Amino acid sequence: SSAASDVYKRQTPVNPFTDVAEGAYYYDAVLALTEQGVIKGMSETTFEPETNLTRAQVVTMLYRVAGEPETDAEFAFADVPENAYYADALAWAVEAGIAEGVSETEFAPELDVTREELATFLYRFAVMQENADGQKSDLAEFADARGKWRCRPATPAR
Repeated sequence: SSAASDVYKRQTPVNPFTDVAEGAYYYDAVLALTEQGVIKGMSETTFEPETNLTRAQVVTMLYRVAGEPETDAEFAFADVPENAYYADALAWAVEAGIAEGVSETEFAPELDVTREELATFLYRFAVMQENADGQKSDLAEFADARGKWRCRPATPAR
C-alpha cells in the first residue's frame, strides 16, 4: 500500500473494556467516544454496556462534547456535592439551559435518565449548538411522559 493510502486508514483504537465485545453493535461507537474523551468506563477495564445512564452521566457527556467550557455558574442542589465528578458539567448544563433539577433544590444525579429527559437534554443541547430548528415539541401525548420534561428551546439561566 502507498504512504498516501496509509494516511486515510482508520486507526483502530485499543479496546480497554473486557465487557465490550468486538462484534457488539455499539463496539465502534464506544471505542470512538472513549478515544475522544466523551465517555469513560465504569472502571479502567469495564464499560457496563447494560447499565442505565444517570442524569449526572448525561450532562457530563454533553459537557465533554461541548469542550468542557469554563463556567462561573453556581447552583444550589442539596443532593450534589461541590466536589462531585459532574459538578462543573452540571453547573454548565444548568447555566446553558440544558438541564434542570427535579425540584428547586434537587437534581437527582444518580437517578436513571428517562427517554424523555434524554430527548430534552439532547434537544436543548442541539438548540444551544444551533443544530436544531427551534420547533417546540410536546411529549404530553405519551402515556409515560413524566413531570415537567417537555421539549422546549433552551432558556439559559440568568
